[in-house]
Amino acid sequence: MKKINLLMKNHRGFKFGITCTIIVVCLFGMDNTVFSQETKFISNGNSVAAFGGKIIDDTAINEIPYRKQLVGSFYLDPSWKKSDVYLVRDSVILQGIYTRLDVRNNAMEIKYKDQVKILPTYRIRSVVYSESKSLFVTESVLKSTEQGFYKVVVDNNNSLLCRYNAKIKTSNYNVTLDTGKRDDHIIKELSFYLYNKEKLLKLESTKKKFKKQFEANSNVKLYLNNHKINPKKEVNLVQFVQFLNIKSISL
Repeated sequence: MKKINLLMKNHRGFKFGITCTIIVVCLFGMDNTVFSQETKFISNGNSVAAFGGKIIDDTAINEIPYRKQLVGSFYLDPSWKKSDVYLVRDSVILQGIYTRLDVRNNAMEIKYKDQVKILPTYRIRSVVYSESKSLFVTESVLKSTEQGFYKVVVDNNNSLLCRYNAKIKTSNYNVTLDTGKRDDHIIKELSFYLYNKEKLLKLESTKKKFKKQFEANSNVKLYLNNHKINPKKEVNLVQFVQFLNIKSISL
């Protein structure tokens, strides 16, 4: 027990003294029976909260729905790459700038002085990446109705191009069975094209439809019958286009 004298003033300004008795009780000296035996302590690392042991059984907490997320990226490559960009207007060339391609919105992001500028594909002719030497052209060069970036896989009389696109695949999670994927995912799609004499042909992705595209040419038809060409695989299509160029076949 400790006594403290406090000097205070009344409403008229006169001083008077009071004695306050402060009882200091040490918590750790208290009997353990002060706390209920039903009380539980749960620590989250920074604080300690006391609960009555019923929180885990709280149906309101157990029924909080899972908040799904969007997994993936709309960029062909999310990292910034050094490149040379050839613009449509006045044949302007932007050399040695850092860019990345947004294949969902058909746009290029340019990093310039800690800012990001956006260029749509219709203002771009082509992009050359310095490190990989990869070349991309746009619909402006190909005179295509499909906007986007087309990677030049084979550059010859018959050229092979690959167009990239991105779409969202929604979650297929089944709550009852607890199966499937909880989150939405960004899926990259590839479409291949044959380009010859300013003509752009989109290649079918199934073997049956792919063969039907070239059945009018007997040499090509014979080649496809004798070779296992999977139109979904780039390496097989490169082999096919090389055959067309060696035989000087124009479609």
